[in-house]
Amino acid sequence: MFSISEIIDLAIQIETNGEDTYRKGASQTRDPSIASLLRWLADQEKEHIEWFRNLKSRVDAGPVTAQLDDAAHEILRSVLGDQTFSLADAEVSKQDNVIELLKVSLEYEKDTIVFYEMIMEFVEDEETKGHLGAIVLEEENHVKALRDYLDGTERMVRIDENGGI
Repeated sequence: MFSISEIIDLAIQIETNGEDTYRKGASQTRDPSIASLLRWLADQEKEHIEWFRNLKSRVDAGPVTAQLDDAAHEILRSVLGDQTFSLADAEVSKQDNVIELLKVSLEYEKDTIVFYEMIMEFVEDEETKGHLGAIVLEEENHVKALRDYLDGTERMVRIDENGGI
C-alpha cells in the first residue's frame, strides 16, 4: 500500500526531476528566450518541491488515514506503468529543434497533471486536496505557457520557411 508519505516522496522526485532537467536545459541552450522559459519552469518546480516537503513534515511518520487501499495501489501501478516522470531521456538541453523541446516539456507537464489528479481522488484530507488542486492549476499554467510559446514558435518557423510571408 502507498501511504500519503510515499506519495509525497514520489511527488518530490517528479518535481526534482523537472527542476534539474529544466535548469540543465536553460544552461545549455543558446536561445535566451528558451533559457528564460526553462528557468521559470525550474523555479516553479522548486516551489512545488518546497510545498511537498512542508506537507511531508506535517504528515505523521506512521500509517495515516489517507492511505491507499490495495485497489488504489493497483490503479496507481497500472496508470504509472514504467513512467519515470523524468525529462532526462529526452535530453531537453540537447534538443536541436525548439519545437521538439517545447513538445517534450509540454508532455512532461501534462503527465504530472494526470498523476496529481489521480492521486487527489484518493486523498481524504480537504486541505491537502486544496493544495494539490493549487499545484495542478500551476501545472496547467505551465502547459498553457508552453502551448502559447509553442504556437508562437511554430508560427515563426512557418513564416521563416515561407521567406518572411
